[in-house]
Formats: sequence, structure tokens, C-alpha cells
Amino acid sequence: MKIIAYPIQDLTIARYLASQEVYAFCVNLDQRDQDQNLQFISQIRLWTTGPKILVYSAQLEKCQSFISDQLAYGYIFPAEPSFQSINIDGETEFLSSNNSILVKDWNNILISSELQYIIIQITGEQTVGIYDFDELDQLFENIQTSLKEDL
Repeated sequence: MKIIAYPIQDLTIARYLASQEVYAFCVNLDQRDQDQNLQFISQIRLWTTGPKILVYSAQLEKCQSFISDQLAYGYIFPAEPSFQSINIDGETEFLSSNNSILVKDWNNILISSELQYIIIQITGEQTVGIYDFDELDQLFENIQTSLKEDL
């Protein structure tokens, strides 16, 4: 099972999620201009190790340009809230309730161990760049608890 976190807004949350060993970060390319996106993704690559960097946008061409420039490993498309497919390392999979779950409500998580992807929406930012890490810790604890109960 692979945990994908979105949207990654800053390096603080990226470093925290890397420490939680998520499979991938997902960056919204529509929130910044091209130069800001290049700088932000370069910073993520410099300051974190482990998670793959995925991108998403309302424009598929924008996602593909980051992959062709080798700044991202893949993309989720179309843009939120209706992610329908994921492309990682050139392989596309369609997302459905059979193989993935989109988690927006951190308190009520029911996860099957048969899922391939858990896509979590990162919230909890109290002010710009300041998060309630207790909430994020609780999220990961809830995911683990849900998986144990499923076994």
C-alpha cells in the first residue's frame, strides 16, 4: 500500500511527510507560476529523500513537461477533487474505489489492506507554514490502526 500526500505547500510539511515514509508527494502546479514551481520542486528534491514527487494540474501538458524535464516521477490527473488516474514512472493506473481511497476526513478512516493507494489531503495549517503536527501524527496513527483492524 502506497500513501500519497497532497497538496504539498511548503518544505516543512514535505520534510515531515518524508519522515513518515510516505510513498509520494503531490504538488499542485496551478498554485504557482512556472518558475516558482521549478524552484519549489528543486527545493523539495534538495531537502527530502525517499518520497517520489508527483504533480497535478488542470492541464495535462503542464504535468508532462515536469516529467520530461525529470523534475517529477509522475502525475495524477485530472486535478482535484476527482483524481481518476495516476502515472508513475510511465505506468498509468486508473483509480477506483477498488484500488484507492481519497482521505479528506482524518478522523473517520476505514482502510482496507487490499488498497494500492491511500491519497491523503493535507490540512491542518494554522498559519502559513505552521502545522499542528499532532493532527498529522493522529492521521498516520489512524491509518495504522485501520489497517490492523482490517487484518
